Amino acid sequence: MAIVSSRDSLQDFSPKPVGGRSGIQYRASQDTNKIGCYIGITVPNGLAEFVVRNLQTDADEPCGAARRISGGLVGYLP
Repeated sequence: MAIVSSRDSLQDFSPKPVGGRSGIQYRASQDTNKIGCYIGITVPNGLAEFVVRNLQTDADEPCGAARRISGGLVGYLP
């Protein structure tokens, strides 16, 4: 999977396989409080993206939650 952008709106890219599929984890650059996280998984003709935003201070760490959710749903992707 290749992420190509001419803007610096995304950062902290790291490969995160999900359910045996190629995936990548990243954050929005403006998210300085680290309340959000994205997991992108390649699918035929595109990308399935799982997004978690935790607005409450006592909520789960968003990337852990995004990995857990994407892992539970990856079997339903084409």
